[in-house]
Amino acid sequence: MTTQDLNIMLPGMVTTYGKNKQVKLEYKVEDFGDFRSRFAKPYMIATATVNLRFWVVKATGEEELAVELNLYNITNKVFLNEKPDLRMSIMIGEFRLHGVEVVDSKIGMLNPNTIRLKLNTVNSVIVTLTNIILQNWLVQIPNKMLGGLFELKNLHLEYFDGYIYAGVTPFYVPQPAAPQHTVHDHPSAPSVHDHPLPMNGYLDWEMEEESEHRRNVVRYNGHDFQFIQE
Repeated sequence: MTTQDLNIMLPGMVTTYGKNKQVKLEYKVEDFGDFRSRFAKPYMIATATVNLRFWVVKATGEEELAVELNLYNITNKVFLNEKPDLRMSIMIGEFRLHGVEVVDSKIGMLNPNTIRLKLNTVNSVIVTLTNIILQNWLVQIPNKMLGGLFELKNLHLEYFDGYIYAGVTPFYVPQPAAPQHTVHDHPSAPSVHDHPLPMNGYLDWEMEEESEHRRNVVRYNGHDFQFIQE
């Protein structure tokens, strides 16, 4: 914007800085809240306080603060637009300014009431500029619950006096099958090959003893005779 564009709302811009000088706008939202809803009205009423600073770029490239304003009790109609994946965008439908404070002025004395009336006259322009700023700002609503066991979809909003009803549809998310394990799969379980059972060696010794005994025994007429070697 230029000094010529702002001279109607802020008279003295052209006289002080000349025509068509570049002006940079700095804004800060000091407060935004006091949300109110009404039955069957698809919007909320909210109030805001905004600080505006108008910096004029001089021929040397230096920027000078020409005017600083505080805009009080700005009434807005706020619309919540439902988007996929439980996201919402915010859009301003109406702008109504109720108070102006001139914090600083390098262009002479300014009338706060005149500024307020002129800003309300061009409220459609302000609404358009505000929505351009808000178009890429999305509100993300949590779309999962119980650790991802359910996914939430199909956001639906209904407006009542003093509150907004929000409904969603939960969808069960099948969980991947867990691999089957035994106690031997645990890292702390001992390996059978590294730690053979004591009874394995004992059985081998028993079998060797029995084979040696059979080699020294002869059966005759139902009786066993054992040869003892000295």
